Amino acid sequence: MRAIFVLILASLLGAAVFAADGYAERLLLRADPDALPADAMLLDFAVRRGGTLFLSRCAACHGVSGSGDPTKGVPDLTDDDWLYGSGRVAEIERVIDYGIRSHNPKAWNLAIMPAYARPQPNPADKNIQSLSPGEIGDLI
Repeated sequence: MRAIFVLILASLLGAAVFAADGYAERLLLRADPDALPADAMLLDFAVRRGGTLFLSRCAACHGVSGSGDPTKGVPDLTDDDWLYGSGRVAEIERVIDYGIRSHNPKAWNLAIMPAYARPQPNPADKNIQSLSPGEIGDLI
């Protein structure tokens, strides 16, 4: 009997977490991107969603903590020194979409970073896969 109760409780908890994530995702999609840092609940949800993608796509260059590597010219993403704009969410989205020195006319041309919104993010590296629009949103 107790095992059935635990199973039912676990199922209900799982359903509640799934529903809460769906609610948070809808709120996040409607939110002003630049106001996101002021909303603790949405910011926490966004960090959880984007963290996995950051680790799989960005950490190789920027480091697991996002602190970069100045010897290689990889910027620190954890400080307030933004090389490509002022650090607004829309500017970060532009960098992820179009890359840095990626030969895209909408890209910044000051360094090299793949354009993850393109079918082939870096023409020089055929092994880098593009991100889906949803993954780009999660990463931003």
